[in-house]
Amino acid sequence: MRPEPPTVIWRFFDGRRGHENQVRALTEAICRRASAITVDLPLQPRQFGFRGFLPNRWKSIPPQTPAPDLLIAAGHRTHASLLTCQRLYGGRTVVLMKPGLPLNLFDACIIPLHDRVRTRHPALFRTQGALTQTRPAADINPNLKLILLGGPSRHFRWDTNLVVRTLQHLLSEEPGPWTILTSRRTPAEFTANWQRQSRAAPLLPPESTAAHQLWQQLHTSAGLLVTCDSMSMISEALASPSETSLLRLPAARKSRITTAVDRLIADSPAVSEEIPLHRLPRRVVAPVPEADRCADFLLERLLGVQLSNMVRSNGSRQQLLHPQTAAADTLSRTRI
Repeated sequence: MRPEPPTVIWRFFDGRRGHENQVRALTEAICRRASAITVDLPLQPRQFGFRGFLPNRWKSIPPQTPAPDLLIAAGHRTHASLLTCQRLYGGRTVVLMKPGLPLNLFDACIIPLHDRVRTRHPALFRTQGALTQTRPAADINPNLKLILLGGPSRHFRWDTNLVVRTLQHLLSEEPGPWTILTSRRTPAEFTANWQRQSRAAPLLPPESTAAHQLWQQLHTSAGLLVTCDSMSMISEALASPSETSLLRLPAARKSRITTAVDRLIADSPAVSEEIPLHRLPRRVVAPVPEADRCADFLLERLLGVQLSNMVRSNGSRQQLLHPQTAAADTLSRTRI
């Protein structure tokens, strides 16, 4: 009997690390269950938002690129591109997080419970939080302590003086070596202020190779601090065995995100009354493998793949292709 052809997955990346990590987490879970080819599509600014609906934005995809079975994306800027590529090339669309467009435009919407989507739409699949990549157990590195900074958002205000004061308190109470990984939302004001006032921990911008490497080592760090403005960063922290602290920022408005953070803080003791720093409880049991549940749902419901217990446990080989090298069948990875 001839083997089933591999599932072709197109991954849409918008340049935001949190979004891309969730797409990678889901893809890896699928590839543990079925043979798959992954084509990476890093979006350009001319493809963001509603500009992605323009078919001429997709002329650069080589004709020899394998047609998709699944198209997966996260982030509002990717949705139009996702739907346009489905119309042009086929496949089933999968969007992570609550979309800004109607749910019935997509074949599957994987949305965390904190987004509070109140519908029984058949395309909806709820998760406990943002998807995180499965990493093998590793020894804690005592020389690795990380601070993950976000920035202002619709849900939280950014206070540079508050963040600087809190980080200085942390570094004085828990000596390093600490490294600060900033994001695209981290204000330049903070960067200038920190570099002027403190050299206790170096700053690494998100586009640096060192920052990407350290992010991949997050689960081996001896200490971890995250700001509360990013649910994907919080989910990564909760999946980590590290000693983790959450830096609480002022809420911009009451929302589903601030409510979820409030519930988390309610179970986490504050370091002191003056500092908005909360120690997250250590993970007692392994987290629910949300990416694995999503992978089962997509393969069985969307593609009709019958998954045996052996396939579920053993996984399979993943091929990673970039559109520019798909014809040559070479292995490649797209940088974040």
